[in-house]
Amino acid sequence: MAFSREKRGGEHELEGGHDIMAKVGCGLFVILAITRMSSCIEGAASSYSGLFVFGDSYVDTGNHEQNMASWRAPYGITWPGYPSGRFSDGLVFTDFYASFLNLTSPTPYRVIKSTLNSTSDEENVLQSSTATGINFGYGGSGVGPTFGANIPTINEQIKEIKQLIEEYVVSTEIVKSSIVLLVVAGNDYGAFLQNHSDLENCSAPSPDVGHLSNTQWPLTGLSANHRFPNQLLESNPADDTSTPVI
Repeated sequence: MAFSREKRGGEHELEGGHDIMAKVGCGLFVILAITRMSSCIEGAASSYSGLFVFGDSYVDTGNHEQNMASWRAPYGITWPGYPSGRFSDGLVFTDFYASFLNLTSPTPYRVIKSTLNSTSDEENVLQSSTATGINFGYGGSGVGPTFGANIPTINEQIKEIKQLIEEYVVSTEIVKSSIVLLVVAGNDYGAFLQNHSDLENCSAPSPDVGHLSNTQWPLTGLSANHRFPNQLLESNPADDTSTPVI
């Protein structure tokens, strides 16, 4: 699976991609929340037992290998005081969103896989590690392929949880009472610009970005007893005049 693959030089690919993405003045920022409710989630924080996260560096809380830049200073200098695998000096969107729901920020998928590979007490490990959800978010990810084969696309992230649910690795009780957060920023544009020298077509979303809604199918296509709640909330895209340029 994409999460277990290692690729030398991946760090340079990802960092270069972030640099290109930062130069794009029309970054796409989409937040999709699949919930049990068709109305606003505000005021319903206690309704959820877990949070399952998919996306890119806006939500990644430590899924990259520890040779990546996100595990080196100055990342983490504000919180927790040392690098934690987040592409931030402190908290990322996942942490704030979980706090809003009165939930613990979910465990990165990399940590869960690593723990399972080093212990025979699989059942207890799974119960404790997935009790508040799982974070599959991966820095550099996009709707389509972006900065290397070692970076899972959004669909690949979603297929991971689909498999875990179908194999009963993740509790169906947690699934049915959880919320899903899916965040996609501008990595598809950044990947496009790696192979194109100008921004002429930047304002026109690529086919991958244009079909973002198709990433839902592994979540809504599960059997009734295993699927996540299937109502959809979508935020407004980010104001491109507020996108930082480096």
